[in-house]
Amino acid sequence: MFFNMIQIIVLYSVVVGIVQALPQYPSSQQGYQSYPTTPVPILNQNAELNPDGSYRHGFQSGNGISVEEQGTIKNKGSPDNEINSVQGYFSYPGLDGAQYTLTYTSDERGFIAQGSHLPTSPPIPEEILKVLDSQPKDNTEYDERGFPIGSNSAFNGRA
Repeated sequence: MFFNMIQIIVLYSVVVGIVQALPQYPSSQQGYQSYPTTPVPILNQNAELNPDGSYRHGFQSGNGISVEEQGTIKNKGSPDNEINSVQGYFSYPGLDGAQYTLTYTSDERGFIAQGSHLPTSPPIPEEILKVLDSQPKDNTEYDERGFPIGSNSAFNGRA
């Protein structure tokens, strides 16, 4: 029994040694894409942080990537109403050779991204629009939490 335990430990050690000796990264000869390791030059870079909390930063690199962003604080001095407001863009060359640009804002309305390459929803078919227009209108008012206001609502916000 003791002899079998030693054999198991030796076998385990050999297996661990073999696994550790294997290449850690797959080579391009095994069908994996290799990536260039040449450094990409930074052509232009700026960074500005102001005492009022606003900032601006950006860069352009030699491979066609560019980034710009600026941020401010809206309603500064009113802790309950302060809002971070950010605008910016980034641009990069695609594998198809086209230059892709995405602009964005982020503020009290949320994150909004725009770019000609981003998918958009298809238009609503005319038949569905007609059905939606024929539905009775809901004139229910809602409070700040989204609960219906009024006595004829099924749930009036009370527990």
